Amino acid sequence: MTTATHEATVEQTSLTTDDGLTLAATWHRLAVSSAGDSSDEGMPTGRTPKRPVVIAVHGYPDDQRVWDAMIPHLIPRADVLTYDTRGSGRSDAPPSHDGYALDKLRRDVDRAVTAAAENGHEVHLLAHDWGSIQAWQAVTDDGAASCVSSFTTISGPCLDHASRWMHAMARGSTHDRLLLAQQAASSTYIAFFQTPLLPELVIRSGAFGRLLQRGDGAERERRDMLDGLELYRANMGLRRHGSSADATSGPRRTDVPTQIVVPTKDRYVREPIATYGAAYAATSRVRRLDAGHWAVRSHAGDVADLVIEHAGL
Repeated sequence: MTTATHEATVEQTSLTTDDGLTLAATWHRLAVSSAGDSSDEGMPTGRTPKRPVVIAVHGYPDDQRVWDAMIPHLIPRADVLTYDTRGSGRSDAPPSHDGYALDKLRRDVDRAVTAAAENGHEVHLLAHDWGSIQAWQAVTDDGAASCVSSFTTISGPCLDHASRWMHAMARGSTHDRLLLAQQAASSTYIAFFQTPLLPELVIRSGAFGRLLQRGDGAERERRDMLDGLELYRANMGLRRHGSSADATSGPRRTDVPTQIVVPTKDRYVREPIATYGAAYAATSRVRRLDAGHWAVRSHAGDVADLVIEHAGL
């Protein structure tokens, strides 16, 4: 595991979405040393000014601070761009349920990729949980995916791949149906989040926040927990086997070299559904970590090592 010995400079910025929302974003760059061992661009002497950029997309119910422990491990090799997804952190929340639709989330990722790729910077995508779901959507679409050199996903499958996996398991052997039942048991929260009023009552009571905090020790903002419910309500209700577009074009595929990191103690996303998408990437690898769902916090250095190795940083 890398040892985090470098400090970052932090620049607050923002991204503007296609539908006019402002997303709070942060650039993390290698600090310039007073001893003169870095150039004016904030990078080690002798390296090209065009440092690679890692874009890190967080999940639910987190904000961009979930990456704080990982950033010191990454900045010796790359600049890091993080942002609060719509409805979380300091970003705007959409005015309606439709504002959380997956295609809008995908275009937000596209916007971040476009911003990071300016002036020829190499872009690597890193995502966790719901960040992975929307990043999968981006790398399996035309457009900004052509600017992404690598993709590392943790605990968040492509929703199209997940739907196909569930249908395949339901039609498969007894063992397949057992795997499906195990994942269904781990995903009961999804149905709960789509019920009216009750999730809001549980969140406002503080019970949900305390449950999550026992899992990884981190406090969450109540606003993030409440607004983020719309991710499930807008995208996961009665989801069918693929979309109308997928019915003619087949499963979503990507040419972006893809790394699927599987925390083996993840209580929510089990390995079979997490790794199913590897078959739809032209180049893919699966790496396992002895960690829980929030490995990006608990094993930040280990995850950073995997990103650095996969991206060739």
